[in-house]
Amino acid sequence: VENSLVGSRKLLLQMKGNVNLFEIYNKYLLTKSENFKAEPESLKGHVTGIIDSGKKTGVFVELDGMYITGLMPVDKMDLMNFRPGDEVTVYPMDFEIKDGVAVIPEGTTEIGEGAFYDCAELTSIVIPDSVTSIGRRAFYGCAELTSIVIPDSVTSIGREAFSKCTALTDVVIPDSVVAVGEWAFYKCTSLTSAVCSAGLAEIGDIFSHCTALKSVVVPQGVTSLKGTFAGCISLASVEIPDSVTTIGEGVFQECSGLTNMVIPDSVTMIGYGTFAHCTALTDV
Repeated sequence: VENSLVGSRKLLLQMKGNVNLFEIYNKYLLTKSENFKAEPESLKGHVTGIIDSGKKTGVFVELDGMYITGLMPVDKMDLMNFRPGDEVTVYPMDFEIKDGVAVIPEGTTEIGEGAFYDCAELTSIVIPDSVTSIGRRAFYGCAELTSIVIPDSVTSIGREAFSKCTALTDVVIPDSVVAVGEWAFYKCTSLTSAVCSAGLAEIGDIFSHCTALKSVVVPQGVTSLKGTFAGCISLASVEIPDSVTTIGEGVFQECSGLTNMVIPDSVTMIGYGTFAHCTALTDV
């Protein structure tokens, strides 16, 4: 994960190929990866214990007599490869959020897993065109994030990357993006419009329960939809291009505002529960 970014007050733990992020109270990047070169400000230390309170997991780390604690509500599986006594190196970070705005440094290639997880102060972010990947849960729960511009350099967006960004109002996924993980924009309840990438062959359940979503552009080239708009109660109509051959399970489930639908002749399969609980649907 060289050139991977984690936000201020975050702790990155990389062990045996697993990457985990934890909330801390100072600006350090912690890694066991040998990919990082030692810096003059780096500190050597070791893990002294594991935290498991049921709802949160984390670590205790000793650095030349100084102790830091990392906490985050993550699955217990995330700590399976982490053991007391493991040697670690800590690197200071120079990244900060100022007045709610995060400007990601030029040269960053990846916004790492959980980088801005549940970051309450984040309102907008500037992403340079060096970034190619937005990781899993990168902006999960950033409730004050109102806008984001995804540059054309990005090719993948991870699972739950923007889930529960409840102030986000619109999004354009550029055509450079060829992979979007499940629930990428799940419960973005202020999202009113979205444009999908023409580089996607399949659009999965990335907008489910976006209750304010009214307008969506599904581009030519997409061949399959699956669970995409489930629970989008404000969605009145969607234009499906004739490149689509499969409308999978639950695509429009509980879209109670959907009044009409035109299904192109190219569609050969409609899955179970596709229009379940579409109580206003009168014309198909």
